[in-house]
Amino acid sequence: MNHVVETSPGEFSLYVGGVFASRTPANVRTILGSCIAVCLYDPVARVGGMNHFLLPAAKDDDGFEVARFGVHAMDSLIGELMMRHKADRRRLVAKVFGGGHVLDTAHSTDSVPERNIRFIRDFLRDEEIPVVAEDL
Repeated sequence: MNHVVETSPGEFSLYVGGVFASRTPANVRTILGSCIAVCLYDPVARVGGMNHFLLPAAKDDDGFEVARFGVHAMDSLIGELMMRHKADRRRLVAKVFGGGHVLDTAHSTDSVPERNIRFIRDFLRDEEIPVVAEDL
């Protein structure tokens, strides 16, 4: 499956498991429920990107594509920004979205949205990437 689709010149749709990075300004959109989308930007190199992940980590033998999971999606986005677009990890800033409770179930600390939110906050804190905006 193609997880990033160019819908018109400079406009892209990002699906679960997608990672997009660019030096050229672009409009990137996605639809979130309990999933998380992270936007990273290096303001000096003027490069940025976005990912969209489903869960923090895969269970053994899941058989899913690894970019559907937080740690791999984050590593892919950071790697793409640094290797292909020459971003400096020390300058990255983040905007984080998603983690919605879309099912009519009781909220718990072990729900998918809460695990996703906890994962991304811990990951960005541990990697010392400041969050400049969030809507979680």
